[in-house]
Amino acid sequence: MKKESSKKIYKQWWLWGPLIILAVIIVTVLNLDQTSSQEFEANRSINVYTREIGSGTRSAFTEVTDLVDENGDDAITLSAAVQNSTNATMQAVARDAHGISYASLGSLSDSVKPLKVNGVAATSENIQAGDYELTRNFNVVYGKELSEVTQDFWDFMFSAQAQDLVGEDGFVAVDPSAPEYEAKGLSGKISIVGSTSVEPTVARFAEAYT
Repeated sequence: MKKESSKKIYKQWWLWGPLIILAVIIVTVLNLDQTSSQEFEANRSINVYTREIGSGTRSAFTEVTDLVDENGDDAITLSAAVQNSTNATMQAVARDAHGISYASLGSLSDSVKPLKVNGVAATSENIQAGDYELTRNFNVVYGKELSEVTQDFWDFMFSAQAQDLVGEDGFVAVDPSAPEYEAKGLSGKISIVGSTSVEPTVARFAEAYT
């Protein structure tokens, strides 16, 4: 009897176990949704979110803000919750009415708003005029001589067509008066790696170039 009872409980676990796990997941999601609908309370502590060590966005932020210790090392608070991508950072802040972090202008959405710096709003016009101080460049680099097709893609990235895409994605074009790109009918393979902050824009570059 004991063995049969144990078998019944074991079989029931396979039925109820997943349901219990699913219930926990649902409760967690509902709690996250509840957090995202909370209103800001001035008397509560601010929750800091940061990118992981090695992130270009993180190193650029500490450099621009001079947020380093006497040895020049990263001095972001150890209590900050670490996120491993731009999307993860945006989602974390969007869910937390008391959350704050740093990201690129083009990464913002209706649920994540930029802060003013010394009373100046984060807009493309203010950045181009040099009035908004918390800025950084997105740099594209290569380590050796470019192939013909890679050089052609490089030229495309700095053309009027590509710079228009930069503006559409919420970033600031490096050259508003860039020349038009003329296709040369080349073919080949190009590999690009780098920051998740500009990954969507580079993907648009690749699609438009193709």
